[in-house]
Amino acid sequence: MLYTAELGTVIVSVAVPFFWAPPSLVEAVLMVAIGVAGGLGHLSLVYALGQAPPSILAPFNYTALLWAILFGFVLFDELPDAMTLVGAAIIVGAGLYVWHRERVRTLGPAGGGG
Repeated sequence: MLYTAELGTVIVSVAVPFFWAPPSLVEAVLMVAIGVAGGLGHLSLVYALGQAPPSILAPFNYTALLWAILFGFVLFDELPDAMTLVGAAIIVGAGLYVWHRERVRTLGPAGGGG
């Protein structure tokens, strides 16, 4: 996440000289609050994901697709088109297949854990 944030900062910084306007005190406080809340959220997510094996948590990542569809509909009155749904189904299907394959591999051919 650090490298993603750094890259985003570098790219966005190119546009700053052309669009920057100094924020008011209220805007500055809100920006700091958003930064602190976002940072704490990311740290919490990293800590939480470190508490269980990725193979257990991977299926839960796919709920993000459902949340994105819900927020897109509620906030922007948009629904995904057919190609987006097909792509999402491929991503989820591939992830669930890998999860199932790893589970079977862990349990062994007879399902006895060997």
